[in-house]
Amino acid sequence: MQNELRKAIRFDDFWAVYGPEGVVALAWWIGAQHANELRANQNSYPFLEITAPAGSGSSVLLSYLSKLIGKENYRCCSPEHATKTARLRNLEQTGTDSIVYQDQPESAAPFDWDEIKTLYNGGSASYGTREETREVTFKGTLIISANQPVKCSDAVRSRMIDVRLKGRNFLDKPPHIEAMHQLTVEEASVFGQTIQEKKEHLLFTVNKLVPVYVDALTQGLNFIRDLDPRGLHNCAQVMALVNVLSDLLGLANEHRAAPLEVLQTIASEYAPY
Repeated sequence: MQNELRKAIRFDDFWAVYGPEGVVALAWWIGAQHANELRANQNSYPFLEITAPAGSGSSVLLSYLSKLIGKENYRCCSPEHATKTARLRNLEQTGTDSIVYQDQPESAAPFDWDEIKTLYNGGSASYGTREETREVTFKGTLIISANQPVKCSDAVRSRMIDVRLKGRNFLDKPPHIEAMHQLTVEEASVFGQTIQEKKEHLLFTVNKLVPVYVDALTQGLNFIRDLDPRGLHNCAQVMALVNVLSDLLGLANEHRAAPLEVLQTIASEYAPY
């Protein structure tokens, strides 16, 4: 079953193109399918920021993740080019799915990223007119796609997992990229079905391993004077999900250990605020 699932989603091609950073994004993605439950148990679920130079494969990655849950396309919004009301309506319409905020830093009206802070905990916001106001409770997950890390406060950044894609991997692997392009929704959606079937295992594993990884990160990064507890918790959640992914696909140790190292590096880069 593990080998069949790994082949069905063309994991070897995915690894060849995106490496451990891609696995971090994939682990976050399986958690995103149960974000409400994870927030209920853990009080939060981080945003995923995918940063990559133009042509580095971020759109292919997002399309691939969507196929894994049976969808051809992903919901996308440019926050700089939308009113607050439009943004909140988008969040409302997202439901329990994920929405991609596509950063457009050259916009004449910069976006204040502090607006998304409450979404980290599944918080609410209101929009409307004087005559009618609607309250939106965020039940989905947020992906930020940008060429460079977005300009935001440390408080907002402490709510993100920042995955930085390496463009050379994408450009140097045409056969693997083509294999990912050819992957159909029908072939890939078995992955999403499996995630739903393994929901209880996923929640149990995350609840069990998050405190273990928080302790491991705290000890492993004890040379850093001010570690950000929120950042450690974000990374510990995704580390636990790497373990879930490893169990689902029967991954080799390399495919498990390298993403955990990436997450330890991410944990070391959060700035105290």
